[in-house]
Amino acid sequence: MAKMTDNTLQSIIKGEIQSSATFLGGEISEQRRKAMEYYLGEPFGNEVEDRSKVVSTDVQDTIESIMPDFVQIFASGEEAVRFEPVGEEDEAAAVQATEYINHIWFKSNNGFEVTHDWIKDALLQKNGIIKVYWDESEQSTRETISNVNLATLIELESDDSIEIIEQTEVDVTPGLEQFAPDGLLWDVTLKKTETTGKCRVVCIPPEEFLISRRSAAMEEAAFTCHKVKKTVTELLEMGYSKKIIDGLSSHDEQMYNEERVARYSADEEWPDQHAEPRDPAMREIWIYECYLKVDFDGDDLAEMRAVTVAGSGYKILENEPVDDHPFVDMTPIRMPHKWTGRSVADLVMDIQVIKSTVWRQLLDNMYGVNSNRYVVNERVNLDDMLTNRPGGLIRVEGGLDPSSAVMPLVTQSLGSYAYPLIEYCDTVRETRTGITRYSQGLDADSLNKTATGINQILGRAQQRMLLIARVFAETGFKRAFRKILKLVITHQSAPDIIRLRNQWVPMDPRSWNAEMDMTITVGLGHGTKEQQVMLAQRMIEMQVRAIELQGGVQGPIVDVDKIHASLRKWTLAAGLK
Repeated sequence: MAKMTDNTLQSIIKGEIQSSATFLGGEISEQRRKAMEYYLGEPFGNEVEDRSKVVSTDVQDTIESIMPDFVQIFASGEEAVRFEPVGEEDEAAAVQATEYINHIWFKSNNGFEVTHDWIKDALLQKNGIIKVYWDESEQSTRETISNVNLATLIELESDDSIEIIEQTEVDVTPGLEQFAPDGLLWDVTLKKTETTGKCRVVCIPPEEFLISRRSAAMEEAAFTCHKVKKTVTELLEMGYSKKIIDGLSSHDEQMYNEERVARYSADEEWPDQHAEPRDPAMREIWIYECYLKVDFDGDDLAEMRAVTVAGSGYKILENEPVDDHPFVDMTPIRMPHKWTGRSVADLVMDIQVIKSTVWRQLLDNMYGVNSNRYVVNERVNLDDMLTNRPGGLIRVEGGLDPSSAVMPLVTQSLGSYAYPLIEYCDTVRETRTGITRYSQGLDADSLNKTATGINQILGRAQQRMLLIARVFAETGFKRAFRKILKLVITHQSAPDIIRLRNQWVPMDPRSWNAEMDMTITVGLGHGTKEQQVMLAQRMIEMQVRAIELQGGVQGPIVDVDKIHASLRKWTLAAGLK
C-alpha cells in the first residue's frame, strides 16, 4: 500500500478530534461542568424572585475535607516511590533511580503543586490528568562584551550557539595594548542560545484532554490529545515557520467550551474576553497535540504517531513516530472497563440540591413566621400596616375592637420537620463518601460517645480514603514515575549533578534498566502516618529486646541492617528528612 497523504491524515485527525469523548458537549463534559458549578456554589437556575437563594456547599466541603489527607499521603515526604532491582547487577542503579526520579518529581518539577492539582481534579472532575514529557527547549540570553580582540571575535563567530547582533570598533585604552597586538578591539552584543533537555511534569485541565470514545483505559486508547492555546511567540520559539503561523486562525470552537466557561464563571470573567490582543506577537492559537494509532507508512500495521495540528482547519505542523503518549490519569472511584470513573462530587451533588432546597424552604418559613401576613379591612391605616418595625403602632378607625379590623395569618414553623431532614441528608452524604463529621472535627456531642465507637467510625472513614489513595498510587503515581524513568534513560545524554544530603552527586541514567520494578512507599494499606510511626516504634522496641536476648547486634534474629531499616521507616513516617 502507498504511504498515507497529509490530507488523508488531516481528515482522520479531524474526525478523531470531533468524535472524541470530551471534545465539545457530551455527557462527560456536562457532568464535569455541573460538578465545577456545584463546587463553586453557583445558583441552580431554579431560584424564585423574593425567595431565599441560599446554596449548600456539600461538594466543596467534602472535597476540601479530604484534600489534606491525600496531600499528606503523597506530598509530605521526599520519596513517593522506590525502585526495586530486577537482578543483582541493578542494585546500585535502583538506589540511584529512586533518589533521582523522586528528585525530578519534587525538585526539578513542583511536585507538591502537581500532586495537589492532580488529586483535586480527580476528586472533583472524575479524572485527573498529568502530562509527562521530555522538553528539548532553547534558552536564549543576550549580553554585551567589551574590549574583545580579533582572536576572541573569530572564536565567537565560529560558535554555532552564538549570534553576533552588533559589533562596534573601539579605541584601545591604555593598559590593554597587550590584549590587542593588532591595535583592534570591539564591543560585541551577542545572543547565546543553549538547548537543554529536561523531564517536565504538568497537570492539565480535564477539558483540554481528548480521548477516543468507549476507551477502557488510557493505555489502550486509540487516540489521545492535548489541546492548548499557544501564543505566536511561543510557536516561533518552538521552531514553526512564521508564514504557517500567520495563516492560522485564532478563532476556535474551544473558546466556548462550557467547562472552561464554568471554571471562570465565579469571577464573572469570560475566558476569551481579550482573545485578540493589541500585540500580534501575543495572539493565541489553539494547538492539538495528538497521539493516535494509524497506518501512515502503508505496511498494514497501525503504529503510534505524534501529530500536532493547529487552528480551526487542523493544519498539520508536526508528524513523527513515537513509542507512547505522555499522559497519565487517575480517578478516585474506578469503573471497570471504562476510562471515566466517578468523582467524589458525583456522590454528593444530589445531596447538595436537596439540602439547598430544604434550607431555602426553612429560611422562607422563618421569614414568614417573623413577618406574618395580615387580613385587614378599610378601617386600618395602611401606612402603619406597611411600616414593619418593632413596637410600631397600627391605627384603627372607630371605637370597635381592633381585632375585628386586623387578623394575622399564622405561619406554621417547619423547623421540627426541616432540621431532621437536613440531618438525614448529612448522614446519607457520610455513608456515600465515608467522610464523617468526626473526621472533619469534634462535634458538640463527641464527649458523650464512647472511644471505641468513635474509633470504629474513624476507621471506616480511613479505610474509604485509603482505598482511594491506593487507587491513586497504583493507577496514577506508579505509571507517572515509570514514564519519568523511561524518559531519562532514553533522552538524557549526560550525567546530571544534583544535591542530595548536602552533597553534589552525579546521576547518569543511561546505564539503568528501564524495566525495574517499583514499590509504592507512601505507606498505603498500613494506616495513617501516626499509626505508621507507632508501628515503627513498636518494631524498634521489639528489636531492642531481641538484641538483649541474643547478646549483641550480630544476630541471629536482629542485625544492624534490620535496625537501620526500622529507623528509616520511622524517620519517613514521621516526615523527617
